[in-house]
Amino acid sequence: NGYARSDQEAGSELSNELRRKKRMKYLAYGVAFVVFQTTIIMIFALTVMKVKTPKFRVQSATFEPFEVPTNGNGTSLNIKMNAQLRVKNSNFGQYKYDN
Repeated sequence: NGYARSDQEAGSELSNELRRKKRMKYLAYGVAFVVFQTTIIMIFALTVMKVKTPKFRVQSATFEPFEVPTNGNGTSLNIKMNAQLRVKNSNFGQYKYDN
């Protein structure tokens, strides 16, 4: 258009450009922080917080006297077992087992 820009217009344009670059830099820092935090959380979740199946072992077992009914319709057996189980839970945190 043939008109020269004033110093004030040139200064405000430069100021807007600097603000835009600052915003882009802060946005890049924010994105990098989110990616870093997500990576740390995923590593923690996949290694430390990995769910393991509890291990059940029979500690002792006793059998009560059993019966063999002698009716004519076939064979059957009635037996009761009392068992103490040992549970090893290697997961992070506690778990309560009810009787």
